[in-house]
Amino acid sequence: MKTRLPNNWRTRIEFSTIDCGRYRGDEICFSCDFKDGKTPEGFRQNIGYLIVSPDGFIESAMVAPRMRRRGIGKALYINALNHFGFIYTKYFEASDAAKRVWKSLIKEYTSRQVFFAGKLIVYKRKKRVNRKNV
Repeated sequence: MKTRLPNNWRTRIEFSTIDCGRYRGDEICFSCDFKDGKTPEGFRQNIGYLIVSPDGFIESAMVAPRMRRRGIGKALYINALNHFGFIYTKYFEASDAAKRVWKSLIKEYTSRQVFFAGKLIVYKRKKRVNRKNV
């Protein structure tokens, strides 16, 4: 029988920057984990991670299958965005799940597409919202 994720799971997680290991080079890893002692029964402590090169290129991302479609991937990307000021990817190589995250990011943040390089860049600055008085 599968265990269900408790309703207060958002209060049990934390985001951090971790060491990528000696074989990864200069990349920076962003991690999402359940806080110590707060892991629900039947779940692993590590929820997901994002590996970013020193120039802001998203190398790799992973979110545990049971924790997908809850906004964790987007939160990891936003942590990297706040750290670097901008992040980018080659959108022809991105997975479908990653493309959903990028679509969500470009709705909120300013972005630029370099078509011939296949590059999508998202900047830390939020888009201005035009609100009309109704």
